[in-house]
Amino acid sequence: MLLCGLLFLSLSWAAARSDEVAVARQRDLVTLTVAKLKAGIAHDQESATVWDDAVKNTQSGNLEWIKTNLGSWMHSYFGHDAALVLRSNLTPLYRFTADAEYSPSTDDLRKAYLPLAKTLHARLVAEDSEGTNDRILSIGEADLSYVGFRPAIVSVKPIVSDTGDINQAPGEEMLHVAIRYLDGDLPAEIGKEYEFTELEFTANAPQQRTIAFVPLRAKDGKIFGYFRWKPFRPGHHVLAATSPALLLAFVALFAGGSLAGGAIWRRSERLAASRAELKHQASHDGLTGLANRAYFSEQLDRKLADVSAGGLSCVLFVDLDRFKAVNDTFGHPVGDKLIGLAAARMRELLPEALMARIGGDEFTILLQGDEAKNAATLADKLVQSLKTPFEIGTAHIATIWRAHGRIAAQSQKARK
Repeated sequence: MLLCGLLFLSLSWAAARSDEVAVARQRDLVTLTVAKLKAGIAHDQESATVWDDAVKNTQSGNLEWIKTNLGSWMHSYFGHDAALVLRSNLTPLYRFTADAEYSPSTDDLRKAYLPLAKTLHARLVAEDSEGTNDRILSIGEADLSYVGFRPAIVSVKPIVSDTGDINQAPGEEMLHVAIRYLDGDLPAEIGKEYEFTELEFTANAPQQRTIAFVPLRAKDGKIFGYFRWKPFRPGHHVLAATSPALLLAFVALFAGGSLAGGAIWRRSERLAASRAELKHQASHDGLTGLANRAYFSEQLDRKLADVSAGGLSCVLFVDLDRFKAVNDTFGHPVGDKLIGLAAARMRELLPEALMARIGGDEFTILLQGDEAKNAATLADKLVQSLKTPFEIGTAHIATIWRAHGRIAAQSQKARK
């Protein structure tokens, strides 16, 4: 009885510890996912707001163009639930709502976006470009806010020229507002992608001990609400699976203990494999298998920091012209297949280079050493390879790709 009791207590402790580790990992993953959502919505907006055509058509009040490119398209392609275009005086020029069952009032929308719009407008007037870089094309403001009674991520971006050919006085830029609700289908999508059971948004902290949750904080540090879910508890399942063996411990104590240890080991192996898979998914693009924007940035900083004095590095930026036309003509499945085939060609040509997909049809490639010295030649080869028509089903797609690189001799002084 003493041996059985000690074995049961040991297994109970191990199960509880395993559950704690698993729940902590899930909390970290949910927090990271929300942060990525806020950054992702702002990046989605840049695909349509940093554009000469957007500046011209919003200034002329072309509502049909605005609806197609800054309203319904943002919903169909990126899943945004609502969008607005604001004049420079922060009054609405255009409004789009995807949810036919819930259309927030003008006052509800204004309360959600106006504080962010005022802050962004002040930054534009002051010509504050802090936060922009090669990956972030324009400044913006994003936060958690309630649109009526619905919690949402609200992001505001200026509509600016991508070529610089259109001059806009500071503060005269029109603004684009994107809204993504946190209580609609978004939790279900996150739960399906990351295998969270019954993930949902709640305004109050859950009291049940069997429910895991993380607080969502606004920019001012106040708790905005909570994401709650039924956590995966591997230790609990292990203990339930090994309880019958404990009942037979008087007859086969050694056999029962071996079975229990084996079950725990296998469960731990599956957890480790799951963690590795989640880590890979968090740093790589699911469509192409290439690195994503965040991982590329991290690796770029690390590799440049290790470059010796006089070393040469080059970053190629590659994007697909007329990719939107391919999506509109053949559909998004063909467009996704095209992106995957293009990535495969680039990987075949540069198998050792650090390569990432940073946007819908945008890629970056880091070349170092001898490859960086031959960057222009490799860029030409890359363009020629991607000019070869793609055969996707019955579609024969010929696209024009362009690539450009920045080459910089890295030294300790240059890095500083």
